[in-house]
Amino acid sequence: MPSGSSRLLVFVALWQCLAIQASLGQIGASHQLTQLQAPARIGGILQNGPDWSAYKARFLDQSGRIVDTGNDRCSHSEGQGYGMILAVAAGDREAFNAIWSWTKSHLLIRKDNLAAWKWTGSPAQGVEVNNASDGDILIAWGLAEASDYWSEPAFLEAARRITADILIKSVTPNNSFGPVLSPGAHGFSEEERADGPVINLSYWVYPAFRRLAQIQPKFDWNKLAQSGLALTEKARFGTSRLPLDWLAILGDKLAPAEGFNARFGYDAIRIPLYLFWASEATPQRLSSFVKAWPVDAPHIHLLALGGEGGQKPEIALREPGYRALAAITHCAAMHIPYPDEFYHFNANQNYYPATLHLLSVIAAQMQGGPCLNAVKARNLISDSWRPEPASLAAVFPQADELRPGDQKLVEDATLLVNRKIPPDDGGEELLTVQDEIGPVYYFRVAAEVMIAVAAFIWIIQRKTAPPRETPVDEKEKRVSEAVSAIGPALEGKQLPLVPRTLPHSPFTATKHIPTLAQEIEVAAAACVRLSRTIGLIYIEVPSFEALEKEVGPVEADAKVEALAASLRSALRATDNVAVLNRKEILVCICLLANASDLKNIAPRLYARVERSELAAMGAVFSPPGFAVYPLNGYEGMALIDAARADFRRNRPSEDEPAAETSGHHTSEEKTHSHPSRSTYAFRKRKTYHKHMPPPE
Repeated sequence: MPSGSSRLLVFVALWQCLAIQASLGQIGASHQLTQLQAPARIGGILQNGPDWSAYKARFLDQSGRIVDTGNDRCSHSEGQGYGMILAVAAGDREAFNAIWSWTKSHLLIRKDNLAAWKWTGSPAQGVEVNNASDGDILIAWGLAEASDYWSEPAFLEAARRITADILIKSVTPNNSFGPVLSPGAHGFSEEERADGPVINLSYWVYPAFRRLAQIQPKFDWNKLAQSGLALTEKARFGTSRLPLDWLAILGDKLAPAEGFNARFGYDAIRIPLYLFWASEATPQRLSSFVKAWPVDAPHIHLLALGGEGGQKPEIALREPGYRALAAITHCAAMHIPYPDEFYHFNANQNYYPATLHLLSVIAAQMQGGPCLNAVKARNLISDSWRPEPASLAAVFPQADELRPGDQKLVEDATLLVNRKIPPDDGGEELLTVQDEIGPVYYFRVAAEVMIAVAAFIWIIQRKTAPPRETPVDEKEKRVSEAVSAIGPALEGKQLPLVPRTLPHSPFTATKHIPTLAQEIEVAAAACVRLSRTIGLIYIEVPSFEALEKEVGPVEADAKVEALAASLRSALRATDNVAVLNRKEILVCICLLANASDLKNIAPRLYARVERSELAAMGAVFSPPGFAVYPLNGYEGMALIDAARADFRRNRPSEDEPAAETSGHHTSEEKTHSHPSRSTYAFRKRKTYHKHMPPPE
């Protein structure tokens, strides 16, 4: 019998055929506007239009920096990402190169592949190096679009690196909602905030997720999108029932995040645009936005949350770009046509509303539908642009490969979505079927049918193939998927020579365990790309409490640090030694070939432990614990826990002398039992099981 993945591929092929036949039948019957399923290529949609030229002249300086005119003329990762997307939409390679070059030079300055979120140009303020995950997503999205439109592999590789680190550092599990998007790598987690985790719902850039799924297909982007939608449904605050910009997840509930303005503000107003662009807007999801933004209102307001759940208008947003968001919302919820103002871009406004206006126009054109007037849209949209499927296959042939086990195979295989257009009731021209259907379309349909038939024949020929020898353990499957999501090892190619150290060390001198866990994940990602792995060696200082009583806390810490420094001096530059909880020493070895490689290194390090001052004082160290990525887990914290568990399994079970079972010792027992050891050695043995958990 064919395997499960083979049957899934057959179903995908048949689904393709049915989708094609249904689309052709509907086209012939009802003059529907045929629109390709998201993601569609953005490239060229604004080409040769005057609006990009006006935008570029006002907000893009010669160095490639997008200037936020409403925020002290600073620049940030969000603006650079938006600028890259708009440059691709305009087909402006020179502008794109300038924006990307400035971004690399001024924002991609962290040890990972994420961008510092803000650049001020001021010597006093400098650069704020924490990342903003929405900016990272926008930059990766812009790079993917550019790679597709201009067939540039370098852009795709950069997008892959950024997307991998977004998943590693900015996506975290949550028991109530599933994977959630942290606003930044640091400062928002449950470990770092009393009300954490803290989120910002406008950072879920839904239209980017399908494109990023082509870059990292093993990650379940649908689950991330669903968590955002579920959180948005819960984020109903005040009399307006609108989401606040900054929210704290408290169990299965949401609350205003401490230290932030409790308001429906500049961030949250983007949510309807992203929902609409990704075909996730429903009347129910948008109902509160519609009530807050009446159709005939001259402007929209930011709303501050007051006492007892009341809300009051705080700031009136009068620039036309903000009203474009309201127009998108009214279209999505009530099918109200876009007003005339929507089709006329005004560059005489600040960066943020001007950007939102152009993005809204792109989204409206890509989504189509009865709200869009094709004649008026020509003021903004290129006459030559047609919706085409976004694909990275021309840049990297395996980018769109359907891999067995992908949960979204069927969804990604759907080719067409039909959107109805009402009859022309005003004599104005609407987009017609001929605009969408031509010889190229029919050639593509024929090619898809041939591919489906070929896939079916291939599956039939494999019916007699022997089954896999051993079922894949669920944990091992998750580990394998994690390795693929972090980054393939040069797409399966082995390096002729593996470097002795990583190009950049991901480690800092942190003693904060969650931060160290993230650094371990980054190191693992880098090693996987070099067809190698990492391993941990866990050592625990025996009876640290007794040592602290004997020599004092300062001297005790100094002796542990001295041992760590001795181990560190025996390692390479991008290996790491960290002291955790004052008495735990965690060694991370990078660029290992396998587990045996780690255990060959361990004796050399352990010899230093046995020659340490602590050993000279009589401390008897238990054998170290080991963990190798990905055999013992693929998350940094899981890897640390695995090394600890291995240490406890290997620890001798008969450390306590039999005479100590009564819990009382005479001075004679002390003298004769350990004549050559210090008081610290005796206390170590006396308190060993008291201070440590029993062996597992």
